Amino acid sequence: MTKRVLSIALALMIMITCCAGLTVVAEEGYTAKLGFANSDWSVQEWGDNVNTTVTGPGTYTLSWDAAASDALVFVVDIAGAGADFAAAGIELSALTVTADGVEVPVDFSKVVSGDLEGNGNFRIEIYNEYGTTKADAPLDPAAVSFASNLTVTFTLTGPATYDAKLGFANSDWSVQEWGDNSKTTVCGAGEYSISLDGAATDALVFVVDIVGAGEEFAAKNLGLTALAVLVDGVEIPLDLSKVVTGDLEENGNYRIEIYNEYGTTKADAPIDPAAVNFASNLTIHFTIGTVEAAPEGPVFDLFIAYGGDRAESNDWGYEYYGADTDKSAGITATKAQIGVGETATISLNFENPAVYSWFFSPCLVAEDISWIGNVEFDIVCKVNGEEVAINMEADSQGRTWWTEGTGDYSGTQCIRLAGGYNEWGAQFIAQPENLTSLEYTITLKSVEKAPEPGEEVESTDEYFLFIGYGGDKEAENDWGWSYGGEETPAEGITAVNATIKSGDTATISLTFATPTVNSWWFAPTLVGTNAGNLISSMDFDIVCKIDGVEVPIDMAADEEGKIFWNEGTGSFKGEDCVRLAGGYNEWGTHYIAEPGSFTTIEYTITFNSIKISTPVDDTPPVVEIDKNGTYNAYLMLQTPNWTFRNAWDDEFYGMNGSSWEALGLTWGQYLVHQDHPGESWGTITDAVIAGNGTYSVSITDFGTIFADDFAAAGQDYFNIIAISTDLPAGANVVITDVQLIIDGQVRHTYPEAYINEESSGSLQILIQNIWNSDVKEISYYPAPTQSLEIKFTISGFDYDQAKDDPNENPGENPGENPGDATEPTDPADPSDPGDNGGSDNGDNDSIVIYIVVGVVVVAVIAVVVVLFLKKKKA
Repeated sequence: MTKRVLSIALALMIMITCCAGLTVVAEEGYTAKLGFANSDWSVQEWGDNVNTTVTGPGTYTLSWDAAASDALVFVVDIAGAGADFAAAGIELSALTVTADGVEVPVDFSKVVSGDLEGNGNFRIEIYNEYGTTKADAPLDPAAVSFASNLTVTFTLTGPATYDAKLGFANSDWSVQEWGDNSKTTVCGAGEYSISLDGAATDALVFVVDIVGAGEEFAAKNLGLTALAVLVDGVEIPLDLSKVVTGDLEENGNYRIEIYNEYGTTKADAPIDPAAVNFASNLTIHFTIGTVEAAPEGPVFDLFIAYGGDRAESNDWGYEYYGADTDKSAGITATKAQIGVGETATISLNFENPAVYSWFFSPCLVAEDISWIGNVEFDIVCKVNGEEVAINMEADSQGRTWWTEGTGDYSGTQCIRLAGGYNEWGAQFIAQPENLTSLEYTITLKSVEKAPEPGEEVESTDEYFLFIGYGGDKEAENDWGWSYGGEETPAEGITAVNATIKSGDTATISLTFATPTVNSWWFAPTLVGTNAGNLISSMDFDIVCKIDGVEVPIDMAADEEGKIFWNEGTGSFKGEDCVRLAGGYNEWGTHYIAEPGSFTTIEYTITFNSIKISTPVDDTPPVVEIDKNGTYNAYLMLQTPNWTFRNAWDDEFYGMNGSSWEALGLTWGQYLVHQDHPGESWGTITDAVIAGNGTYSVSITDFGTIFADDFAAAGQDYFNIIAISTDLPAGANVVITDVQLIIDGQVRHTYPEAYINEESSGSLQILIQNIWNSDVKEISYYPAPTQSLEIKFTISGFDYDQAKDDPNENPGENPGENPGDATEPTDPADPSDPGDNGGSDNGDNDSIVIYIVVGVVVVAVIAVVVVLFLKKKKA
């Protein structure tokens, strides 16, 4: 852009005109009129009898002797002054109202002024039933009796004037200038010049300070819009986009930083100070005007995080996390900075094609991202120069962004954006082959602040305290020792639990009948109704003893400084459960060293303070059901070897799924595997929910498929055990007494059902889902050999289950297809995949190999065995 260079005389003339114009903005002045009407419009005044002349800043009075009892409209209009006042920076600075000489209470902060109706007038709106002050009036019109004499006094002020000073020093500090000889007066928007005849050869510091203007400029959205630097009348090349402005040193000044060896422009200077010879005369021209609002939230660093193989499988020879390191050798990275409303392109280029890509993701980084509640963005991905499809619904929780530590950035600094690929998690794009270049173009549409927490108070609640534990009893990886706070511990475990309040001290322990072979994780755990959401801060002292010997605890071991966090444990959901620092996690934080074999673990904890705050209520709306209608419940299962039955409304393998044709099968009462077309396993019995009562879903006649799949995967639990229903998500029903029954024996009972809140289409009851942190781990149960059944009790209908309902005798529900008995009552649109199980890709307490998104099987089965051998997680 060509910059207009003003002569010194012209610049001074403009400044004099601008500042002088603040005193009298129009030679003839403006007419200020009182506008007034009472509630029945019997008394009105629109300036015919009450007006005065306004000539600029000053104090003015309007009085009216005709009385009214109340006010419906109460304004002052200064005719034709709107644009002129705005240009000159004239504002309303004070207002009083009196009735019969008695001042009427007015909240000046709520008085609205300006060209409010776009008609060119400058309006002072004291109260207007039809205007902007109706909802939040500066005065209470009903409480004011305008008995006999009404007076309005208002004061107008112009913008303040400020000294703008040139600050300058050359590299050996032999020439310095700090505004004693080079300054001018700035009085708001306008064009200004500063000149200095004392020459210097180069610049170490080169700034303009507008003294005291920081807050004023910020409030009026004023800022630098143009800048030119001349030496001996010759303009020096300057990149305006790199000039840094604002109250940079928080001293109240508005600084224009052209170059500062000790400041923000050092790394990316608008000019090259070494190339500039300030030979004789230095002149700065700058323009102050209205600037666009600064981006919401911080400006982020943006890059692509990547982990993959360079030369051979699993060598992880290509890694990049935002900075060039030994691991990034052979990668050329393009990074960017981005704010709200901006678009940026980032890329990675590999000198040799990647052998395999384990994960990659666009990342936003700032010093603190913990305040962020939502991020919206558009994204385009190109692989090897060709645009590829992005499935923004690929994450089972519907997430398009999440916080996660990446490289040297912690989870409080880094946001990963949807659009990438993760071998163990969400696959927003297909895995690329022969990858040589990866590029993302991102538009950051909005960054929203998270809701403020409620007021923090000391808790008076009583909490249940126990040690959660998972480890091996007889052989490595048998997980034979497991405890999650149950009233009846597993055979061979003696648990000492406690109930505590803030201020209490308690000792808890676990004793094992035989020494542990290996401990995978353990943690002191606190449980209370909604404790995971309510507890906001905690201070406690903790001592740990292993076999009676005290062991050191490193309370600073967690990289994010966590000493407590909410996480589902045993049958306790994450919203009710808080784990405390002081334990050990094979895949997470080691607050103590791995203990080896032991028989007793004990914690003594003093709770100095437990504080709670009530979060903003984000409870989803309750959805009404047909209280006289019928609905269906369907068994959901997924084995660790990917034999499955998905939710009834799953897009691909649900009742009307699109993928059955390829298998040569239809939705039915059996399990399937996508790599075995035409094959099915087991006989599933679903339930028709017909009124308040107890129902069950089950599977029998499955042979050895569960035992075989557990053995093949090296995992002794299901990925998913659940019930999908065609009840709408958020249905106003109550589901209780959920039982998991294996081979006829009740293995787990839940007084209240865990409802999958991430399912946006239909109501789902989860017992286990390894991608959902709240129900990721449940206590040990054997692989079914004869039957698996889930019972539940439901209420909320206007009628009860019939006595001859076949659900009262599980296994006798007729019909080859559950849809044959009763069609779903207004089921969710089968074309909408919904949530498919509410998976959670977050970090948790055990090794999770993330291959499947939600319930839908999308894994390449041929590489399953290889995947389970890889321990590294992106």
